[in-house]
Amino acid sequence: MKRFAKITCALISCIIMLSMCGITVSAAENYSQGYDKDESYLSGVIDDKDLFEDDPDTLEELNELVVETSEELELYICIYLNDTARGESSTEYFADEEYDRMFGEDTDGIFYYMDLSEQYSAYDYISTSGKGMLYFDDHIDDMFDEIFPYLPSSGETIYASEIELAIEQICGVISDYASKEPGFFDYEYDSYTGHYIYMKNGEVVVTPTAPPAILVKRGLISLAIGAVVAVICYFIVKHHYKFKPSCNPSVYVSREESRFTHKDDRFIRTYTTKTKIQSSSGGGRSGGRGGGSHGGGGRHR
Repeated sequence: MKRFAKITCALISCIIMLSMCGITVSAAENYSQGYDKDESYLSGVIDDKDLFEDDPDTLEELNELVVETSEELELYICIYLNDTARGESSTEYFADEEYDRMFGEDTDGIFYYMDLSEQYSAYDYISTSGKGMLYFDDHIDDMFDEIFPYLPSSGETIYASEIELAIEQICGVISDYASKEPGFFDYEYDSYTGHYIYMKNGEVVVTPTAPPAILVKRGLISLAIGAVVAVICYFIVKHHYKFKPSCNPSVYVSREESRFTHKDDRFIRTYTTKTKIQSSSGGGRSGGRGGGSHGGGGRHR
C-alpha cells in the first residue's frame, strides 16, 4: 500500500508539472493595435441612407456623441446606416472588411451595421475587434434586445427622428457593456484566422497560441481526473486485499508427496523484420477572408 501511495503521489506531481509547463508554452504573443485617441475622429456615423441629408446639424451632433463615447471607452465606434441590399454572409463580410479599412486590423472597436435598405427582411450586424470582442461577444443578443425597440421593423416606414433615438440608444448600450473589464478566464476565438484574443496586463493579446486560461483549465481537469483515478484505484486495492491475511505458502506443501521432475523448454528462434513507414502531415485552413480577427453577431428585425 505504501508503494501504491508513492506511485499515486508521483502521478499527481507529474500532472501538475505538465500543467505548469503548458502554461509557459504560451510565451509567443502578439499584442493588438489597440486604440489611438488622436484618431478618435475616425469614429462616427456613416449615413449611406442619406436620412440626414436635409438635417446636417443633427448628423453632426450624432457624430460628436459617437466620438465622445469612443474617447471615453477607448474604442473605435462606427454606426453604418446601410441603403444597399445584402444577404447575411455578405453583410457580415462587409462589416468586418469596412471596420478594418476604417480603423485597421486587430484594433479595439465595434461596428454596428444598421440595415435600412428596405429590400427584404432587415438584418443588423455587430462586428467586434480586439477588446470589443471581449466586451461584447457574449452579450450580442442582449444588446439587440435593448436596441431593436428603437428601430423600425422590416417593412415599416423609416423616420430620421427614430434613427436618431436609436443611435443614441446604441451608444448607451455600448457604454453599459464596455464598463466591465474582461477577467482572466475571458477569451474569444476567431475560427477564420485561428487566433485567440484575451487580456494580459491590461493589453489585448491576439495570438494563435492557446491562452493561459485554457491551459490552467486543462491542468485542473487533468489534476481532478488523476485524483479520482487514484482514489478509485486505492479502494479497489484495499477491497482486494481486505480478507486475505498474509501467510507462509510453505504450510500447504507436503514434503513427503512432493516430487520434482526435470523439464527442458526449447524455444524456436524467430526473427522480426521492421519496416519504417513514411508519412507526411499537413494541415491548416486555406483561403478565408483574411484581414484582422473579428467577432460579433447579427439578427433580423
